[in-house]
Amino acid sequence: MLIFIVGIFLNDTLICRAAEAVPEESNFTNLIVFVRFAGEDEFINKEYEETSVRKITDNSYNTAYYNVADYFQTVSSGKLRMNSVYLFDGGNSLTLSHSRGYYAKYSEDNQEGYPDTSEKYGRMYELKVDWSNAVMAAIAAGNPISGYNIAMKILTKMVMESLMR
Repeated sequence: MLIFIVGIFLNDTLICRAAEAVPEESNFTNLIVFVRFAGEDEFINKEYEETSVRKITDNSYNTAYYNVADYFQTVSSGKLRMNSVYLFDGGNSLTLSHSRGYYAKYSEDNQEGYPDTSEKYGRMYELKVDWSNAVMAAIAAGNPISGYNIAMKILTKMVMESLMR
């Protein structure tokens, strides 16, 4: 299981452009993207003690009595008001183009791993690019960001493109 969490600060201009998408009291949008490696099974609906991974994550960031959003609001003396949103691919996690072993060190058990440190750094960079491409493909395919309207989808695409520059 791999979960990438990206915080996106929205300045006043961007908030105005997506006024209906971002709750008025929020000044920080946290994008949560569930990602799995190629060849791995879907995990976001697996249950642990009768609660899905998707629900556990949502509880951790949004709905639990003690959640991440409340923590950041408390430690910032009320200055940071986080809203966590999700990007799925057709209701599932995004899938990367390589297996988990590709990004791990070579061994007898992991024949596709990297052989040395220089290759390690190259593959870590590839992981970031692969993740970015998966996010952009999910957005381009019309997957909504946690119920946000079209303005938020356009805004998200603009923000993601600027991050990739």
